[in-house]
Amino acid sequence: MFGTYHSKKPDIDNLVKTVLDAANKHIWIDDGQIVSMVTEKRYVREPKILMTVEEV
Repeated sequence: MFGTYHSKKPDIDNLVKTVLDAANKHIWIDDGQIVSMVTEKRYVREPKILMTVEEV
């Protein structure tokens, strides 16, 4: 099961919003600056968030 997609709650849009809002004024001025993103929810052994930020 590890590595397969997770389609249960919490909803991915709620997870993403939490992370983006938390990074406001720390990684970027406002999350309105974000122009592109790819998101996935997968079953893993240890809960984590992996994020790559690139300036364009």
